[in-house]
This record gives sequence, C-alpha cells and structure tokens, in this order.
Amino acid sequence: MFLARIEGQLVASAKTDHLVGRTMVLCRPLNDAGINHEEADEQVVAVDLIGAPQGSTVIVSTGSGARQAAGVEGSVDAAVVGLVDYLVIDGDRVESEG
Repeated sequence: MFLARIEGQLVASAKTDHLVGRTMVLCRPLNDAGINHEEADEQVVAVDLIGAPQGSTVIVSTGSGARQAAGVEGSVDAAVVGLVDYLVIDGDRVESEG
C-alpha cells in the first residue's frame, strides 16, 4: 500500500465487464507521506472504492489486495481503499493536504 493524491477522474466508455459501474481515478503517489508535499513523477490509475474527492490524500492498495478489495478476479491493479484525515508522526498530529 502507499499514499497518493487524487488528481482526477477517468472516464472510459469501453471497458471490461468487471469495471462497468466503477469509478476510476488518476493518483499521484506521495514520496514522503505528504508531509512536505513531495509527489512522485509517475501517476497510477486506480479503481476508487470509497468515492474520494479530487485533491484528497488516499491509501492505495495494489496487486492481489486491490483485486480482493474490489471483489473482482480481473485486471484491477490498484484500488483506493482509504481516505487519510491526518497522520501522527512521533506523537505529533500532521494534517493531510487536500
């Protein structure tokens, strides 16, 4: 799993049956848990299982964990499984951007 920021939603009019009715989002992984707002260069397409708003910090599951969370056996490689409210680091609460 990793933390990422939701950058937008994808619309695909043609997709496999197990993705019909699912929202897909474009996520940018966070290199430093979002504390210094350091984002990775690459982006990831994920199935959004929680309805996360654009700009929010989320938890993304990958691989077989993402497929299990989505309840499919098809081609789900990443799934948004949690919305980050804040972090606690060394006992201090750190607000999440977005």
